[in-house]
Amino acid sequence: MPEVSYPHRIRIRLEYLVFLQVILLATVINITTVDGKNYLFICYSFAALLLILFCFRHKLPNFLRNPLWLVFGYIIISCLINLYDFELLSLIYSCAFLIFYIFFETLFKRMIPVEGFKYVLSVILLLYICTLLIGQIYVALGFLPAYASPEILNLHGKFGTLFSNDGQVFRYYSLSSEPSNASFVVIATGFCYLGLAQKESRLKSKKMFLWVALTYMIFFFDSGFGTILMLILVAKYLGKKNLIPIVIIGILVLIVITFSNLHLNAFERIYNIISGIKLDDLWSIQSLDYSASFRVIPSLIYLREADVFDLNFYFGYGAGQASSYIVPFLFKTEVADFNGGFFPS
Repeated sequence: MPEVSYPHRIRIRLEYLVFLQVILLATVINITTVDGKNYLFICYSFAALLLILFCFRHKLPNFLRNPLWLVFGYIIISCLINLYDFELLSLIYSCAFLIFYIFFETLFKRMIPVEGFKYVLSVILLLYICTLLIGQIYVALGFLPAYASPEILNLHGKFGTLFSNDGQVFRYYSLSSEPSNASFVVIATGFCYLGLAQKESRLKSKKMFLWVALTYMIFFFDSGFGTILMLILVAKYLGKKNLIPIVIIGILVLIVITFSNLHLNAFERIYNIISGIKLDDLWSIQSLDYSASFRVIPSLIYLREADVFDLNFYFGYGAGQASSYIVPFLFKTEVADFNGGFFPS
């Protein structure tokens, strides 16, 4: 692995800079996150990129061959077509993120060994499970009250904890911004690790711990989205040849349900949606689960309003325009802010 040595004995290893980049990408620290923007990650990305270009400029692979530069060009063309409508800050943010991704993704593929990638995945999962346990201790000691005024939907505490007025339950999201995002991060991380370690029998104990940790985290994140992802992961990697992990996970689930008095809000939400949704009227999901509807309805709106003869169908309305496009369809009254997603931009 490339490293740079200086006369005063400071050594800079490329893999450590890249590993820290991935860990910061997968985690959120509240004090450094403002309006949904993780400024710790943004600042480190700039600093690490400049440091790597300066210290390892003669050892770096060719970044220009990455096909994702086509996406970069597409965003620029979209903003030129919508020259007077796009938001400059959103354009800068999107382009910067793409540059960071192309740079570090290329480094990972060309210069980081598989064992190194598995190591950083393990660190991310360990950070998430440890923070979840700290958050549960924080709640058990009474630092987050089991009450919020009726107008507050979720009362947030430290260490990724919240009290949900909706179900009158405590929920957790560890080192993420909310339970669904936390579920996605740990499931995606677990998926990558299992994919890399699938044929290595010597890692059987580590993989067993991974399954137990994932099950524990998904239960206490209490996210319907996370539960669905977990079921997909189980279907992907656990079959007839893996009955022991399935039995252990099942026993763990029963123990958690029996002794923790856990409110299975996530399972109830999934059941209510599956049993109550009308296939001929997908908009009915809004009356069944208002929160879940915001993950489905925007895509339905985009499909319904699509016009193949409209130039905006192909190039969107410019960076930062998702919210202004989608809000009139979702809300009957004015709202302060809503992130409408990628499609209309």
